[in-house]
Amino acid sequence: MEFARLERAEYIERMTQELSRLAAGANLPMLAYLLEMAAEEAAALRESAKVRLAPEEVLGRAPRGGAP
Repeated sequence: MEFARLERAEYIERMTQELSRLAAGANLPMLAYLLEMAAEEAAALRESAKVRLAPEEVLGRAPRGGAP
């Protein structure tokens, strides 16, 4: 998973968490549950992607001694 996909997974995680809270507040428990499962899947993908990326990719910096 390249850096752009990592960013997307983070965004999806945040958005689905927020939607899950909204669904729970509206007394829609099944929808809240499904959205929370989507958030957890995005979080798992994000964490596994961080392991495979070089540190400079995770931090958003150019590699040392290399081109930008």
